[in-house]
Amino acid sequence: MDKADLIKHCRYYKGEEHCPSEAIGLFWDYERLWVEWFFEAQENENCDAAKRLDNMTREYLKAGYKDFSLYDGVPVSLKALLFNRFEHWNQSDGFKEWYMEKYISGSEKKRNLIAICRYYRGESEPPADYSEIRKTIWKFESMWVSLAEKDDEFLAECIRDYVAYDLRTFEDTDGVPVSLKAFLLNRFFKHEERVDVPAFKRWYLKHYFWGCSELAQKLLNACHYYGHDFDHSDPNKEMLAFYEEWWVRRKLESPNDEERNALFANYIDEYLMAGLRELQMVDGVPITLKAVLFNRYAKGDYSLESAAAGFKEFYLKYYSDEALR
Repeated sequence: MDKADLIKHCRYYKGEEHCPSEAIGLFWDYERLWVEWFFEAQENENCDAAKRLDNMTREYLKAGYKDFSLYDGVPVSLKALLFNRFEHWNQSDGFKEWYMEKYISGSEKKRNLIAICRYYRGESEPPADYSEIRKTIWKFESMWVSLAEKDDEFLAECIRDYVAYDLRTFEDTDGVPVSLKAFLLNRFFKHEERVDVPAFKRWYLKHYFWGCSELAQKLLNACHYYGHDFDHSDPNKEMLAFYEEWWVRRKLESPNDEERNALFANYIDEYLMAGLRELQMVDGVPITLKAVLFNRYAKGDYSLESAAAGFKEFYLKYYSDEALR
């Protein structure tokens, strides 16, 4: 690697001749030193710089940091140099805290990127109570933050693929940067045998976007189509997935939203007035969702009662256990 490639791994040193700010002076100097030493070591593995980095790395690994913050994009040899400097100036065991709080989270850009994440909060390891899927997503976000902080060109490649799969407008108002979505798409396909865009959309909504909300997970579990695999060739199932998504999103709005609450109350009144109170009462589908589906089904019918008979048949066709097998 040339020096430009090495500098991409740095957070503070960007190749300047002089440090641009006293606030980052210490880390700027350590990173500059690492770039110089690593570059020299590549040219001559027996030079003094190579020996210094090798000794520092051995000390670092011996101290038990082999698996420390593996996905933050900082090379082990740079971590080892930082560890060496910390040990030189401090007589304590606080390297991890110092590294995460001062070095990793020290830049404002880094803090802003972390604030965007739904699972990664700048920790060196994922929380112990995270499920395996959450730990995986935590790792992906950690990697994205590292790449985005350095404006890595790999994210531009991910975005080009994302756009090529016609995902430019996918959930474009959810507050998640396109570069993060594109990186998640890249990681998702890396572990899949084929490119399946609908599968990615379901994964994104169920496990990433809604995954950090217990209420969202309960609502998704109540749905039969939205967030689940189904036969997309059936237009009725596509329509039901659309209505289920609308129901999930409205339910996740503020519980004190008077307009939303009044709307659901009106739907439920219609549903009960149509004599549907006992329709599949124990099938796990909330009455608010049934009421929304009935309201959509009954549009254009001359009375609620006349719509009810057809809706029962329709509902059983698409929401019975047999329909989902």
